[in-house]
Amino acid sequence: MRKITFIVLLIGTVNGFSQTIDSLLHVVKSTQNDSIKAEALYYLTFQYVNSDLNLARNTNAKAFKIAQDLHSDYALARAFNAKGVIHDVEGNIDSAYICYRKSLTFAEKSKSVLTKASVINNLGLLDWNKGNYDQAIQYYNQSLTLFEQINNANGIANTLSNIGLIYTDIENYSKAEQYTLLALQTREKTNDIYGISVSLINLGNIKEKKSLYKEAIKAYEKAVQYKIKLKDEKGLATVYNNLTSLYIKIKLPEKATQYAYLSLAISEKLQSKLHLIYAYAALSDAFIFKGNYADSYKFIQKGIALSLETDNKLALTEFYERIEELERANGNYEKAYVFLKKKDSVKNYLFNLEKEKSINEIEAQYQSVKKEKEIALQKEQLYKNNLKLKNNRLTMALMLSGFLLALVGGMAYFKRQQHIKRQLKREMELKSALQEAETQHQLQTERLRISRDLHDNIGSQLSFVVSSLDNLNFKLKGKSIETRQNISEISLFTKNTITELRDTIWALNKSEINLDTIELRIQSFIERARASYPNVNILFISKDKNDVILSSFKGINILRLIQEAVNNALKHAEAQNITLQLHVESPKLVILIQDDGKGFDLNQVSGGYGLDNMQKRVQELNGNIQIFSQIGNGTKIIATFVNI
Repeated sequence: MRKITFIVLLIGTVNGFSQTIDSLLHVVKSTQNDSIKAEALYYLTFQYVNSDLNLARNTNAKAFKIAQDLHSDYALARAFNAKGVIHDVEGNIDSAYICYRKSLTFAEKSKSVLTKASVINNLGLLDWNKGNYDQAIQYYNQSLTLFEQINNANGIANTLSNIGLIYTDIENYSKAEQYTLLALQTREKTNDIYGISVSLINLGNIKEKKSLYKEAIKAYEKAVQYKIKLKDEKGLATVYNNLTSLYIKIKLPEKATQYAYLSLAISEKLQSKLHLIYAYAALSDAFIFKGNYADSYKFIQKGIALSLETDNKLALTEFYERIEELERANGNYEKAYVFLKKKDSVKNYLFNLEKEKSINEIEAQYQSVKKEKEIALQKEQLYKNNLKLKNNRLTMALMLSGFLLALVGGMAYFKRQQHIKRQLKREMELKSALQEAETQHQLQTERLRISRDLHDNIGSQLSFVVSSLDNLNFKLKGKSIETRQNISEISLFTKNTITELRDTIWALNKSEINLDTIELRIQSFIERARASYPNVNILFISKDKNDVILSSFKGINILRLIQEAVNNALKHAEAQNITLQLHVESPKLVILIQDDGKGFDLNQVSGGYGLDNMQKRVQELNGNIQIFSQIGNGTKIIATFVNI
């Protein structure tokens, strides 16, 4: 059963102000010093950002007004930093990045090391959320150096904590524990009780992932003591939910139910709809584990009602998934499929909004070209009417003026014909542009329809097949090992098919693909490969991309080429080390895949190992591929694309 994870992220460092909202509001109302008022508004923004975004935005706007009136670089740096955090929480990553960059500029002008360190820390959060872990670590190291420079213990502890969370994300639990303990020790030295409670929650999470369940429980229970001391009831509900999930994992359903009800009691007292959703989820999981499906169903229904009321689509999909699992466990596959479709329909809501926006943009382009043609036709008609009037005048002049005027009329007629030809040529060009726009409109609409069908129908059905196969495999525990192994292999094959289908849908949805986007797909593929082959070292190097833009056809073929080559090295070559390089040597794109596997004789292998597929993909992109291999000396593949 899926566990709801609670991670506490601390953004910014409070220095010189109490962290309570009441005390900050008192400063804002009582002080006559605008600089102090702007600083208090800055910290108030952080207090509101996770609870009331509208209030956070209004508070930030007041801070901006004071900063601009004061012409203070320091106050502007703080205001832009807070605005960036608001954009980050809203999911507007590009806007957040712009605000952070502006904040850095003003921080450097005002020589505020504290603000600069906080902004760099927040830039690290952006890259972390995008999965750019190496870049995020670099930002955090810069931030850590600056906090150490000014001996800011809170900033040091927060940065160490964030680094620990990144290592938790990438499943390097030894490093994660090392940095989390450093953060905990720093907070203990300054008696930062709230920070200590956060570090203990993170430490418990790491211990749980390392299957050190007793140590995880010990860390969580210490966190409970600190949360009680702080009277932090929301934090207490969070720890109780984590303990619920842990006790389910170690098969102690009574303990799990006890903590789930404690979480529910706090959530009801706080009237926090978000925490109530978490509590309903925890209780439903506990009762499912106990086999009490009726009570589990009751809390799932409450969770669905509250998710609909608060428009929490992520929670709604998870509750639908729980019902699907219940029905599947009871053998009600038809009902399970109904809730699978409900879950997917909610997930597809945002997906379809994005597609509709894309269609509307193409429609606007189409209407623009159509309007341009109509204007051109109106101008042509006006010209013809004027020309007709001029011809009448010319006829009269010719009759009166004789040969000389006839000659002038002939020249005018010639010019008229030339102008008409030019107008006709322009009209043909406009018609051609209109037809091209109509064709693109139809193609994009069809591409979106196909991708939607693939996602809604085939994708959902494949997910259901995987889920059913896993459930069937569980029910056959103790039966034929060969049968269960075959089912597992079919399930794995279906999961790989889903992954490839998602890549295809991704390419279908775009007419152009940035090379950076392809790089993210490659990194995701490599992470999956590392998980399947933990003893193989896979190194990915990407440089000098120069904002290369590819057609979706070229992009998906390059991705498939790399996947084919790396899979060959893993499955056939039995390599221990694989190097993948992707770089641009203007105007060429060069891809290198090299391994230290067993190699093969090029003269004896014809079309095997997917070589034909790779060569065809490269030829379709007008590229060149070179394959070097010797038995016992590994394989090197170089693919070069000119004018990509």
